[in-house]
Amino acid sequence: MKPNHSIFILLSVFIVNSIIAQEKVFLREFPKLNREVNQSIYDMYVDDKGLLFLGTSLGLFSFNGVEVKPYSFKSNLSFSVDNILQSDDGRVWCKNFSNEIFYLERDTLYKDQALNNYVLTKNSYLLDFKFIDGMTYLLLENQFFKYDYKKKEITEIYSLNSEEKIFHSFDYNSKLSEFYLSTSDGLITLKDNQIIQKAETDGKTRIVHRYGEDLFSINTKTSEVKKNNQLIFTPKGDNRIVFFRFSEQNSELWLTSSAGLFKYNPENNSIEKFDIHLTGVTDIVTDLEGNHWVSSLDKGVFFIPNMNLKLIENSSEANLLSSQNYSTLISNLKNEFYAGTSNGKVFKFDINNKLSMVLDTKTNLEIEYVFEDDNRLITSRGIFDLDSNQFTESYIGKSIAKDNVGNYLISTYNLAGILNTDFSGSPNQFTTNLIDFGNLNTQINVLRNKRARASLFSHHSNQYYVGYSDGLYVYDGVLNTKEIKYNQKEIIAVSMIEDVENQLWIATNRKGVLLAKNDQIIDSISTKDGLSNNKTKSVKIHDQRVWILTETNLDYYDLVLNKVVSIGDRLGLNGLILNDILILNEYLYVATNKGILYIKLIDLEKPFQPYFNISVTGENYRTAENLMFNYNESINIQLEAIYYKAFGNFSFNYKLKPIHKEWQTQKAQNNELNFYTLPAGNYEVIAEINDKNILPTEQRIQFQINKPFWQKWWFTAILTLFFLLIIVLIYKFAVYRTQKRQNLKEELATSQLTALRSQMNPHFIFNVLNSIQGLMYSNQKGKANDYMGKFSELMRNILDNSEKRYIALEDEIYTLKLYIELEKSRFEDKNFRYSLLVDKGLDPSEIQIPSMILQPFVENAIKHGLMHKRGQKLLEVNFRQKNPSILSVEIKDNGVGIKLASEINEKIKKHKSFATNAINKRISLMNKLSESLISIKVTDLTTDKTHSLGTLISIDFPIRHKSL
Repeated sequence: MKPNHSIFILLSVFIVNSIIAQEKVFLREFPKLNREVNQSIYDMYVDDKGLLFLGTSLGLFSFNGVEVKPYSFKSNLSFSVDNILQSDDGRVWCKNFSNEIFYLERDTLYKDQALNNYVLTKNSYLLDFKFIDGMTYLLLENQFFKYDYKKKEITEIYSLNSEEKIFHSFDYNSKLSEFYLSTSDGLITLKDNQIIQKAETDGKTRIVHRYGEDLFSINTKTSEVKKNNQLIFTPKGDNRIVFFRFSEQNSELWLTSSAGLFKYNPENNSIEKFDIHLTGVTDIVTDLEGNHWVSSLDKGVFFIPNMNLKLIENSSEANLLSSQNYSTLISNLKNEFYAGTSNGKVFKFDINNKLSMVLDTKTNLEIEYVFEDDNRLITSRGIFDLDSNQFTESYIGKSIAKDNVGNYLISTYNLAGILNTDFSGSPNQFTTNLIDFGNLNTQINVLRNKRARASLFSHHSNQYYVGYSDGLYVYDGVLNTKEIKYNQKEIIAVSMIEDVENQLWIATNRKGVLLAKNDQIIDSISTKDGLSNNKTKSVKIHDQRVWILTETNLDYYDLVLNKVVSIGDRLGLNGLILNDILILNEYLYVATNKGILYIKLIDLEKPFQPYFNISVTGENYRTAENLMFNYNESINIQLEAIYYKAFGNFSFNYKLKPIHKEWQTQKAQNNELNFYTLPAGNYEVIAEINDKNILPTEQRIQFQINKPFWQKWWFTAILTLFFLLIIVLIYKFAVYRTQKRQNLKEELATSQLTALRSQMNPHFIFNVLNSIQGLMYSNQKGKANDYMGKFSELMRNILDNSEKRYIALEDEIYTLKLYIELEKSRFEDKNFRYSLLVDKGLDPSEIQIPSMILQPFVENAIKHGLMHKRGQKLLEVNFRQKNPSILSVEIKDNGVGIKLASEINEKIKKHKSFATNAINKRISLMNKLSESLISIKVTDLTTDKTHSLGTLISIDFPIRHKSL
């Protein structure tokens, strides 16, 4: 090997004398929070839900881990806010620097007018206020009083006289029910509104705090801290510290100051500096997850996810260590460990995490692995001889493994192969496919010319495993090869390790972690089992856990409980780039882009419970127990989650029963569920934070969608009654109509009999018989027989037709012809002529008309029109189709006309024809029973007012075919 003396090496002797690595609690930032709240932070407060409030120079803000919310003032004189507290009724209160006190309601800050008016009248600065046993206790510069904010009542407790000057601060001992008030002259103890003790001080003891049974105080001039008036802290030299406040969090007492953060140590009764490299610390609070928040005057807010999670840092060259992006971690047999970086450096740490060596390869390239063997430090960028302190730069691949015969298995960007551990000559036992390797005087036995990443040698099976870019291959002792597949598909391995049972754990880049035995995949761990991501980076085994570093988180698989646990969530590592892990001396080390983090394994066994609740948005429903909504009303449900450790990288699962059968997923940034136009019924929303590694968070809310008015019982009852009434009315109407129709039918039947009577009236029969008798007497037997035949056939036709409502038109024409022939023969008038004409388009055999309708009209034409006519007498009966649905029958005579016939009938004292009345009544009845009406029109044909040409009767029948 050729040494490269240009490489910068810090040896352990030099480091021990000049550089000491320290532990530092790991601080994180929420970039979103500090970006949106970019001003001085004076105060912080965590409410009973875990919501973080911040009093800043620009007002009051809150933060839930996802969203920063500013609160507006209804009216105010200044924006700077401090003294944030929560009253017993859940309201958040604060004051500004203009002596105004506000309470938060519906995302707006309102003044308590009664209290503010009282403070204004005192013309004194408001120093502090606290909520104690349902009352508000307030301290002005010259008065101490309590305020019942529910009753708006103010009671003075104690006022200073002119000699006592002014108040500075106060605190309360709930166990003894005592108040402690710091003044310019001393310390006053009050109980039951009476002074029970008054102690003189130097006038500069201005901050007091009761911690357990002890009373702590701070001298603001000397920065001295006393406990029960005994000095426990004094700044070193002339370094004056401005202390801002005491903050008691989870039974721990903190002091914030211009010089940073201090903590009381009860074990040695001292105040110790808490090293977070942050000055101007104004407050520290603890949320419900156990996280700590630290605020500052000019650097924003910082987040401590776990007080036991430490950052390895170099005290004299802090940026050298903490600013590195660490790429790999590995330990040696002495329980020391090495850390490679992304810019070509290697750091060595001893058993106490002290930095003992720095190797700078000067390549400025990522150290992909570090491997200590035979007093040499082998890295992906070269070889460092620990004896001679010489470094040889050469690319040694992406991973390395040592076999049993003095060879290394190397995976590189373009091949995988075996070379001698001396980095000289050819590898032991394998000399079949040799090529020169790098700038070293050595050869490598090429296994395969393909990009490779993972290497492992099994000392149990004496086999070589290589993870290529296109699959996982295994080689036996004579380099016979085969591919290991999972579900008939290739495996892209990125890391491998063998356990004590000779099983192979394989981290893949797309399929989670696979478990192989005897070169067969027997199990897998994926997101279905709770793994944070199927794209993994590294796999390690310690005790009964398989540690899995994924693309997004750090998990472990518990081999006893057979479940995946997310450690990254517990440690608040979300958002960091995690590159490698190391389990050493019961510590977990994590290589990140922000430095090396470490924590005791025992401190990981602390699950936490983020705040989670579901509620219905809208003022009318916030406090309702039995939630009821109107039909078609939109339902808006808010998922209230405060989960800081997730850094906003979480989601919700929810179901709306009975609609959803499977879980629905929604990201944390969208915490509202909106349901529209739900049908009436009972519903239940079940929701949870989608994280298997926290305690159960399932919450439920039930609500009811009211039925629309048309589905309610009273509307159904009214509607039922209405329909019953309609049915009754319809029934009664149907009965009435049926009865009426029946009556009409009976009347029609009667009218048919009447029509029959009219056609068989005695006068006609008598006249016919007289005519027959006359013919017989005159010995005209042939005519008499002919006349008798026609008469008898007419009577038979009339009797047959009387039994029918409708007859064929041809039958009606034939009957009319018989009747007219009889009348003509009886009159023996040669001047009487008639015609019966049917349009060519009509088929008389197919068309039907009501029976016994036409004959009475023809009779009237003959008796009343033609009988009184002298000269030529004409009767025309025409049948024609007026339109496709109307048959028109016209009966026309050239008689004396309607007017003269009426006058003649009047003179001879005759009345209107019985047959005409009967027919009119019958037609009226038929029209009432039929949808199609029979219409009759009588026209008096005249040339002028005195001279008549006859009468025209037009009768329109609806066409009815025989088939009907």
